[in-house]
Amino acid sequence: MDRIKVLLVEDDRVDQIAVERFIKKERLPYDLVISGTVKKAAAQLKKGEFDVALVDYTLPDGTGLDVQKLLGDTPCIFITGGTDLSLAVKAMKAGASDYLIKDPDGEFLKILPVTVENALKNRKVEKELILHREHQEEFVENRTAALTQSNYALMEEISERKKAQKALEESEKRFQLTLDNSPITVFIHDKDLIYTWVYNPHPSINPEDVIGKTDADLFPPEDASRLMEVKRKVIKSGVAAKEEVSVKIDEKTHYYDMFIEPRFADGGRCIGLTCVSLDITERKRAEEEFENIFNISPDLLAVCTTEGEFLKVNQTWGEILGYQKEEILK
Repeated sequence: MDRIKVLLVEDDRVDQIAVERFIKKERLPYDLVISGTVKKAAAQLKKGEFDVALVDYTLPDGTGLDVQKLLGDTPCIFITGGTDLSLAVKAMKAGASDYLIKDPDGEFLKILPVTVENALKNRKVEKELILHREHQEEFVENRTAALTQSNYALMEEISERKKAQKALEESEKRFQLTLDNSPITVFIHDKDLIYTWVYNPHPSINPEDVIGKTDADLFPPEDASRLMEVKRKVIKSGVAAKEEVSVKIDEKTHYYDMFIEPRFADGGRCIGLTCVSLDITERKRAEEEFENIFNISPDLLAVCTTEGEFLKVNQTWGEILGYQKEEILK
């Protein structure tokens, strides 16, 4: 197994030791480098590249956002305190790959391996998609220039088309290989939301059984209704959208980040959709597991604003202090 070079930017020595011990205990293939400040992190990044960075938000000489700006395209996973959900959201909007929420018992470390794995997979897919798009654009530009400048004989034209087709097929193979090894599904709808093409669907779904059908034919009524409503809005508005959706497959709920792009005819009329869905089921289940731990913990746990206003408390508050959650959150 290839080693993964990990940069941990964390000033709390207790948390540094906790991460080191967890990596050693679980025998994770991580080469860990620790920096306690933004300045030291910058120095480490000048020495060499890292596969992934784990960054605490609050640092002695700045914030995790300062470190994120130095990382370039290196995946960044923020680690925040239990009251820093707003900071986690801010980090995600700034381009972070994911986030982890610290807890007193260090339970958040249990989902560290899958979080790192998903961040690396997603970044690999992004790079492959960008490379694929660049290759396609380069091909079109070169082809257009060649046709504009020269008047090829028929045999030369046939030869050029064969070369172009071969290059396109090789590019498509690389693209398909990337999708085959990722949690990404790509599909196309016509204007009536009928599937006309699908690639890399859920393992239990046969692509041939999808073509010619709509979501109403494939999923439970409630799930299908939500999916089709989102897609109809994009067809009507002509504006791309991103939605988190859930569907039941084999009696199990699966969660996806769905990216929906309208497809237009030459006259600007929307003729269908191109959709990309990223399976985030593992991440959602990890969040649900954390929520369960939060609720059943015997300790008093709460989420507050920076002004000390309660946003969320666990049931232990009511059991120990005798207050209802609603009274505490007023």
